[in-house]
Amino acid sequence: MRDLITVHDQASPASPDTAALLDGATALGSAVVRPGRLPAKDVLSVHDGTVLAALGAATDAAHRSAALAVTAAQLVGFESRVAYAPCHAPGNRTSRTKLGDPRSLNNAALAADALSKRGPVAVIDIDLHHGHGTQDIFRDRRTVFVGSVHGEPTTGTTARTVALGEAAGDREYLAALTEIVRQASRFRPSAVVVSLGLDTAATDLTGRVRVTRSGLAAAGGLIAALGCPTAVIQECAGAGNASPHQLGAFLTGLLVG
Repeated sequence: MRDLITVHDQASPASPDTAALLDGATALGSAVVRPGRLPAKDVLSVHDGTVLAALGAATDAAHRSAALAVTAAQLVGFESRVAYAPCHAPGNRTSRTKLGDPRSLNNAALAADALSKRGPVAVIDIDLHHGHGTQDIFRDRRTVFVGSVHGEPTTGTTARTVALGEAAGDREYLAALTEIVRQASRFRPSAVVVSLGLDTAATDLTGRVRVTRSGLAAAGGLIAALGCPTAVIQECAGAGNASPHQLGAFLTGLLVG
């Protein structure tokens, strides 16, 4: 079994952001595999027809991106300990019935739904933006835990959601993530899905949360302590030019523990 696999459709041209993220993953020795087909029934297990109709011109790109996430979920625990899906756009704000912005399917929810067929799943969302879409999808699903650390203070903090204050750094970020991981461990998941946002990094142009590379590596280590096969789904890649280095730091922490 490999340590790390990256799922990428090599037949499709990669955007500059995706190409940079691929460089970050392959620098760690990741193998690159092509995604499988995304059955319509898998999408409909997470979203209803309203979301699919609202995709419009983004339908093809959204389905290609979702196929990366679902394939990553299918690989972890069989082909690799960690599988990374460099999805083209964040989808954690898309709920069961409402399309988020940007127009994308909820890739992490699709991965978690696929993994839930094996056993309980923990979704840990560490994107700058609150993954309220993922929480909505699994609100009544007892087999899926969803915890979130984000940088949108106006949405508030709940038992499974920690909103960081303006300019929060490593200490605040890791304290919040430690609490979410603690709750996830009580859930005893058989697999983990990470909604990875690199827009929390100190190098990001938003500057709303300032997590260093060391902080991202430590975050990976905290999640690794759960001891589960892990699918890492890319949400926002960040607005700076350091994303492959931030990704490398997080994946290194996740792989080394």
